[in-house]
This record gives sequence, structure tokens and C-alpha cells, in this order.
Amino acid sequence: MPDDPQQPDRPGHRATDTGDATPARGSLSKERARQAKAWSVAMDPLYGLIGFGLVGFGIDKVRGTFPTWTGSLGILGLVAGFWKFIREATNLNRESSKKWSQRPYRPVEPEPGDPGYEDGADGPDGAGQRGPKN
Repeated sequence: MPDDPQQPDRPGHRATDTGDATPARGSLSKERARQAKAWSVAMDPLYGLIGFGLVGFGIDKVRGTFPTWTGSLGILGLVAGFWKFIREATNLNRESSKKWSQRPYRPVEPEPGDPGYEDGADGPDGAGQRGPKN
């Protein structure tokens, strides 16, 4: 652990007075934003049910047909909320897949031309060569 508590001992982390590493402020806010987005997506069916149900209750109150509009608009709101949930979850999955697909593929044994490939470096067999054998 570094002597200076402001120097990070791991990338993305900073040391505290107690010696524990805590997430850096930027990574913490990104995590909170992801959690808020996930909760927002998860609550869409409930919001649709309550919102459309209240509109239906208002119509029923005015017209005197209590369960008709409340039930039908409540079910419509639930269906619309699940539709939005599926659409948003698919978009989040697509964004996550794009992020991970941009990561470089690292084979077990580097080949000539790969970053980090060094001619003459000790390979796993200790023969002084990395990559495929000639």
C-alpha cells in the first residue's frame, strides 16, 4: 500500500485513512446511474398499472361504471409497462453487448503481430520462444 493516502493502490480506487481501498468517485456515480436506470426500467409495469388504473377510476367515477374502466385501463397500463420494460431491457442489453464486444480478444498464446508479443520471450515450455513452434 502506498505511503500517501491520496495515491491509488489500484486503478479506480483510492486509499482511505483506515487503509481500505474504496471505489473512486467517478466509478461510484456510474454504478449509481446504472442502478437508477435498472430500477426505473423495473418499475415501469407498476407505474403503468397505477397510472392507467387511476385514469380508469376517474372515468368510472364520472360515468358511474366502477369496475369497467378501472380494470380495463389497469390491464392496458400493465401491458404497456411490460412492453416498455422489454424494450428498455433489450436496449440496455444491446448497449452492454457493444461495450463488451469492443474489448480486445486475448488468446492464451499470443501470436506474432499481437500487442505484447515479444520474440525470444520465454514461453510456457521455457524454450525461449512465444507463439507457435516452427
